[in-house]
Amino acid sequence: MNYYNMLLHLNTQNFLLDFHVIFPDIFCIQIIVKIQPQTVAKIVLFTCLFIALLAYYYNYYIITHEAGGLDTKMSVSPQFFLHKSRVPATASVIFLHGLGDTGVGWHQAFDELRKNHVRYIFPNAPSIPVTMNGGFVMPAWYDLKGLGPNMVEDKKGIEASAAKIRELIKTEMDEHNIPSNRIMLGGFSMGGALALYTALTHPQQLGGVIALSSYLPLHKAFASGEGGISLTAQKCPIFQGHGTSDPMLPFQFGQMSNMLLQNARKDLNLTTEFKPYQGMGHQSCDEEMDDVKTFIAKCLP
Repeated sequence: MNYYNMLLHLNTQNFLLDFHVIFPDIFCIQIIVKIQPQTVAKIVLFTCLFIALLAYYYNYYIITHEAGGLDTKMSVSPQFFLHKSRVPATASVIFLHGLGDTGVGWHQAFDELRKNHVRYIFPNAPSIPVTMNGGFVMPAWYDLKGLGPNMVEDKKGIEASAAKIRELIKTEMDEHNIPSNRIMLGGFSMGGALALYTALTHPQQLGGVIALSSYLPLHKAFASGEGGISLTAQKCPIFQGHGTSDPMLPFQFGQMSNMLLQNARKDLNLTTEFKPYQGMGHQSCDEEMDDVKTFIAKCLP
C-alpha cells in the first residue's frame, strides 16, 4: 500500500513544511524545513511537491495500466476506484481517503483483505482550497481550518460531501441490489470523519462504520442535538483505530470522539469499539488492517 500525507503551514515571516511520503514496511521520509528568506522556501516547496506528484502519478499508472492484467475485477473511473466482487455481490464497503490523497492507495491496501462477496468502492474527493494549508488546492472532502476539538468547522462542506456519499449508497442499493444494512462506510483521517458523520446522519440503517486515525466532526452539534441529529439513530457497529503517536490528529482527539459515542450509545448496548495502536503515527499498520478485515467479516458475513 502507498499513500501520501501532506501538511503545509505558511505565514509571512517563516515557512514550515511537514511533508510525509510513506511506503509502509519499506521506509518513511519526513522532511521538516524552517527557512527564511522566502525565495529559498519556495524552492524547497516546489521540489517537494514535484516529488509528491511523481510518486502519485507513478502509482496511478501502476493501477490504471498494469493492475488490469492481474485483476480483471478491478475498475477505475475519475470518481472512484473499485474492487468488484468475485461472486454476485451481497455487501459493499465504501472507504474514503484522507486529505491530499486519492482512492488509489486504499484500493491497493484492501486488495489482500477482500471478501469474495463484497464490492469495495474508493471515491476520490474533489480538489478544493484548504484554509489550514494556506489555501493550497488539494483533494479534500471539505475545508479544514485547523486541527483540534475547538476548531471552526466547514459545516456546509461536510454536509455537501455527505450528500455525495449518500448518492453512492443509493447507487449500491438501486443498481446492485445491496440492502442498506449490508453497506459499510469507512475512511482514514478526514475520510473517517466524513464516514462517521454520514453514517450517524443517514436515515437508513447501515452495516457498520470504520474510522481510522480520525474524529467525529461537528461533535458539538451531535452533543446538543442541533438540527435533530443524534448519536443513537444509527444502530450499526462502529470501529475506531488510532495510533498513540499520531502527530497530526492526536490520539486524545480520537479518544474524545469515542467517549462521546460511547456515552451516548452504551445504554442501547450498541457496539462502539476503539482500539489504540502503540507507537503508530498518522498512518495504518498491518495489525490495524487485520482488525479492519475482522470487523468487515463480522459485520458483513
